[in-house]
Amino acid sequence: MDGRFTQRHVQQASRLLSQRQYWAIGPQEIISLVGLAASVSPRMALSPNGATATNRLAREVRDCDLLSNSRDTLRTYRSTAIDDVLILDVMLRLCSACQGPHDKRVQAFAREYLSTRTNHQTQLACSYDASQGFIFQLRSFITRMRWNIGFYLAALLGSVSDCLADGTVLVRDPETGFTFSEYQAAFVIGQSVTFRVAVPSPAPANFDVVFQIVAPNAVGWTGLAWGASMINNPLTIGWAYGSTPVVSVRRTSVRTQPQVYTGASVQILKTGSHVNGSHWQVTAKCSGCSSFVTTGASNKTLNASGVNRLAFAYSKTKPPSASTATTLTVHDTFNYWDHDFSNGANTDFAALVQKNA
Repeated sequence: MDGRFTQRHVQQASRLLSQRQYWAIGPQEIISLVGLAASVSPRMALSPNGATATNRLAREVRDCDLLSNSRDTLRTYRSTAIDDVLILDVMLRLCSACQGPHDKRVQAFAREYLSTRTNHQTQLACSYDASQGFIFQLRSFITRMRWNIGFYLAALLGSVSDCLADGTVLVRDPETGFTFSEYQAAFVIGQSVTFRVAVPSPAPANFDVVFQIVAPNAVGWTGLAWGASMINNPLTIGWAYGSTPVVSVRRTSVRTQPQVYTGASVQILKTGSHVNGSHWQVTAKCSGCSSFVTTGASNKTLNASGVNRLAFAYSKTKPPSASTATTLTVHDTFNYWDHDFSNGANTDFAALVQKNA
């Protein structure tokens, strides 16, 4: 890897970071960030802790030349697999340098992430030193870690996304007649899922929402979290089973397989729901997605004429059936954003639902 090659991947990573597309950062971008971090902060302790090795990343590091002033720093572990804890450490150091007041939130998430994403009990001692950043000490060997760089970066760096503008735009759908507020959510570099939201205007209390998902056929399943979290809010999950678009409403109070949720219901609109050779699309009305109980007696109501925080998840694995109660695989990617519902206001909302049903 020459200097230009490394610089190109650093620039690519920087672009993805600025666009909040953290999950799309690939191995080469990570390698370049590691090299950049080592060159900027030679005191970084980039020493692997006993953890499941990310062999692919290790091979690429051994086979490539990074920034020249990073070579001495990295030479120690060119014969050792760069593991999950190392990448966590590098990312935390990079982020803690720019986050400042969010350090404790990052630290808390890292502890939770490592303890919940392993198949065996892991005790993590995590301490912070202002000059050195985060230091991780594993008290038991982490085995069979299900490492997902995108999952980690999305949640980690998402804590600073409050200062970033949303990317929603107004779209008029000629097929259904709805005016939608649209957001393009990248799930890998160069590929996105389109999420569209339409609301009535004026909107009554507990208003219905029409949402539309347009996804490449490479997407096994994808879904919207109406409270911007995996837990304690309605999750509308869509996929294509053969030529049939499917939507399932799920909910969970813990980070396990979401179960069918009876507190909300969906009606798939025939017009606007179809599958072709490259994409699948589903358009559906959700009743119960705009107002819901979160925890205890706490209630959350979305703003039909303002900005609401939403989240999405994606898996490349297709569900095994068209049953709304079928098993779903763990997501490969997720992220969240601020969605401006006012762009999707429809004065003829009820008539359009009836027309497209």
